[in-house]
Amino acid sequence: MNCEQAKALSIVDFLNRLGHQPTKPPTNEAWFLSPYRNEKSACFHVHTGKNVWFDHGDGIGGSIVDLSIEILKARGNRHTVSDALDFIVSTGQGILLSKVSP
Repeated sequence: MNCEQAKALSIVDFLNRLGHQPTKPPTNEAWFLSPYRNEKSACFHVHTGKNVWFDHGDGIGGSIVDLSIEILKARGNRHTVSDALDFIVSTGQGILLSKVSP
């Protein structure tokens, strides 16, 4: 899997596979508790139409690859782009790639 292929995968589905559920039913946006830091109110926003995220508590955001890097970093793991791609695949999200690409 490369970055372009990974970015085609749903961030909401990725978060669900990691055990995170939105605080409200998602529409064109979804709000979560941060998957990489502790918080009591949902400050982690996913724009489902653009498939990007932004953490209002940290002031950072990006693609599924950027999110994977932040999660790996918070867990104390290696967090290169390559590590992030491997992490995405390890969650089973990469399986969906065959449904996205020809």
